[in-house]
Formats: sequence, structure tokens, C-alpha cells
Amino acid sequence: MKKISLFLLLIFTSFTIIAQNSIDCQKVDPFLKNIEKRIQNINTSDPELITLHYLFAKDIANELTEFYTDIIPHLSNCPDINFNNIINQFDWAKKTTKDLVDTLAIQKEFVYLIFYQNSYIEFNLRNYHEALYLVDRSLQFKELQADPLLLRLEILFQLKKYDESIDVLNTLYYKITLNEDQEKKTIDFNLKFYDHLYHVGDSLINIDKATDAFKIFKLLETFCNNMPSGYCNDDYYHGLLKSKVGVYESYIKIAKVARNRENFEMETKFLQYAEEYLNSNKEILFEMKLNENTPIENTPIENKPNVNKPLVDTPVVNTPIVKNFHLEIKQKEVEKKPDNIKRVENENSSELI
Repeated sequence: MKKISLFLLLIFTSFTIIAQNSIDCQKVDPFLKNIEKRIQNINTSDPELITLHYLFAKDIANELTEFYTDIIPHLSNCPDINFNNIINQFDWAKKTTKDLVDTLAIQKEFVYLIFYQNSYIEFNLRNYHEALYLVDRSLQFKELQADPLLLRLEILFQLKKYDESIDVLNTLYYKITLNEDQEKKTIDFNLKFYDHLYHVGDSLINIDKATDAFKIFKLLETFCNNMPSGYCNDDYYHGLLKSKVGVYESYIKIAKVARNRENFEMETKFLQYAEEYLNSNKEILFEMKLNENTPIENTPIENKPNVNKPLVDTPVVNTPIVKNFHLEIKQKEVEKKPDNIKRVENENSSELI
């Protein structure tokens, strides 16, 4: 009985060894052709693909190692296969894959630089949105690089993203160390940035776009307060004041239009806005050549005005625009009265000024 058992065990072991040594001969050639195709699809220049394709190349190298260990020693079991052709295909695939792995291992350490170089090319072609995307990818791979940040600064300036430009300047000045050339480029940009924004803001004031001008001068104020050196003079502050005066006067103009259309509720609302804005920005009194003692009428505004009755006495500072506004209102009311009353009120109209 023991002899039979030992005999069966020997047969089972022999079949196991034979099974382990057997290979599917029909799969050898398709495997190597698939490896060749995958190798040809490896990209060593596109920064978007370099890191991923490095991993692909490593996978191919591992599969070739397994092929060498598990398949090549048993090719003699495949009489229809040309052994020399298989070995030549394998050697080519192994060498090419090793070269790819070595190349991509170096390239993936410089992906940030490739993105930066491509961004610079797009910037010079004035493809600013593409340039911004590429330089942001560079900074994703390696943060706090001075040259990509300086390029990003110029791109944002061209795209009129001024608030983001200030954020980049803060990073350059306070988070990294600049060399002499980078410091000079930053200084040149600051001068350009200040001059451009000041003239934009000033131009907006001249065309009665005070609200837009105010946003620009507020950006300049943030810029001037954040910079470690004095790039700014008092021009931006006066521009800020002028834009605030323009905002204030725009409320008065809207109130005037509302009165002309007999929308007295809207008139009241915007005169209220004017008063609240003035109380929050009293520094503009000087810009309007007034002082803080300029009288402000204290007649309260009712929460629910009588829309059938013009509200003449509204709390607001007596700037020239406001004076003319109230004078026009008074004049229109006089025109609606009998001649004898008109004559008296016209003589006293100077009291409004």
C-alpha cells in the first residue's frame, strides 16, 4: 500500500513540474507586439504626461522581467517559434524601456521647468490664458519659484487681474528670496503697475465713472500699503478722494433724476445713501474744498415718505451739486405758483445757495 502511495505522489509531482514548465506558445508573439506598441506610446516631452508615463514605463520593465524569468527558459517547448526573433524582440524592448525609464526619471524632476518654458512661449505669443494655465501647472509641481511667479505677474497684468497681481507681489517679497535680477524685474513691474492703475483710475473719474475709479484706487491703496519700499506718492490718495467724491455726487444725481420723474421715495432713498456715504468718508470734505464744519441739514427722513409730496429738506451736505439741485427744485415749485408769489420767492432764492 505504501509503494502505491509513493508512486502516485511521484506521478502527481511530475505532472505539477511539467505544468509549471509549460507555456502558452500562442501568446508569446502577441505579448511582445503589445509591449512594442505600449513603448511607442510613451511620451517623454509632454509635461502633462511625463509623471504618468514614467509609471507606465516602470510597469513595462516589470512585465519584461517576468517574461524573461517565466517564459524564455521554456521556449524550447514551442517548436513553431523562432527563438532568435523572440530574443531580438525582447532585447530591443528591454533596452528601449530602460532608456525610457531613465529619461523619464530625470524629466519628471523638471516638469515644473518644462511648464514654465511653455508658458513663456505662449506669453510671447500673447496667448495669455494658455500661458496662465501653464505657469500655474509649473507652480503646482514646484511652489515658490521666483521666475514662474514673475511671469505669472506679467500675465495677470495683461489679463487685468490686478488684485491677483498684488497677491503674487506679496509672495515674491515675503515668502521667497530674490536674486539681483529678479529684484530688478519686481521693481520695474511695481513702477509700471502703479503708473498704469493710477492713470486708469484718473481716466475713469474724468468720464464720470467714479465707482469703477474707486475700486482701482482702493487696489492702489492696498498695493502701496503692502509694498516694503516707497513706490507710491500722494497721487493715489487724492485719486481715492476724487473717486469718493464722484460716488457721493452720483447718489445726488440719481436723486435728482428721481425727483424729475416724481419718484420721491427713490429720491429720499438716494439722498439717504449720500448722507450715509458722506458720514463714513468725511475726508472727502477737504477734496470738495469744504471742511468738517460744513452744515448738514438735520431734517429727518421719514421711513415712509408721502410719495405725493416732494421732499425738499433732506439731510445732505451743501456741495455745489446739491445746492444747484435744491435751487432747481425750488425754482420748479415757484413756477407752479401765482405770479405774485413767484416774484417774492425768486427774490429770496439766493437763500438756497
